[in-house]
Amino acid sequence: MSFITYILFRFFVALFYIFPFWVIYGISDFFAVLLYFLVGYRKKVIIKNLKNAFPTKSEKELKKLLFPIYRNISDLMVETIKGFSMSPKQVMKHIKTTNVELMHDLYNRKKGIIGVLGHYGNWEWAALLAGLKLKQGTVALYKPLSNKFLDAYMRKNRARFGIKLSSIYATAKTFDEHKNDKMLFALVADQSPSNINKSFWVDFLNQPTACLHGPEKYSKMFDMPVVY
Repeated sequence: MSFITYILFRFFVALFYIFPFWVIYGISDFFAVLLYFLVGYRKKVIIKNLKNAFPTKSEKELKKLLFPIYRNISDLMVETIKGFSMSPKQVMKHIKTTNVELMHDLYNRKKGIIGVLGHYGNWEWAALLAGLKLKQGTVALYKPLSNKFLDAYMRKNRARFGIKLSSIYATAKTFDEHKNDKMLFALVADQSPSNINKSFWVDFLNQPTACLHGPEKYSKMFDMPVVY
């Protein structure tokens, strides 16, 4: 079953390689309608979070915000598949960067930098861009997939522009191995922590939210600045 899933995924990657961007965004709009009207993917959770984030908005106003969220989810899905066949030129065209000079300045003063990303925009494309823009090197911490065929393919594809990938289960080892290297350690750090007792709690979107402690922990341990 794992191999069949892998073959199907490779089929869609090949298909999206052929499709221009206007076609894949048309597909995204179709999937957004399915997710919103038929599947109702996590609709109760989304509505609850919207109510907490915007307590003064009416039900009608909140409803207007709902469908764009599903469109964003669909965009991320099709963009991620398209990303597996994008050229360097396409990546550079679709992602704009600012303050790159800040990174270079920090590289000159420090050995390494911890880059903290969130699930905002397309983080898969951002990883590809890092390999093209940051010549000092980038290592991205990621969660390995249970499907070994997909995991091997994704590791190879994501690293095709020069970044390295390392399992989140070997985070401390990765930092220690590269502690003297001038490189970016990229962490997607807005997931729900597995250990609530070690979490930092902040008021986010008007509700208590547990945050991962990793970026601060490794920043202090290896004397590295953190860039968001």
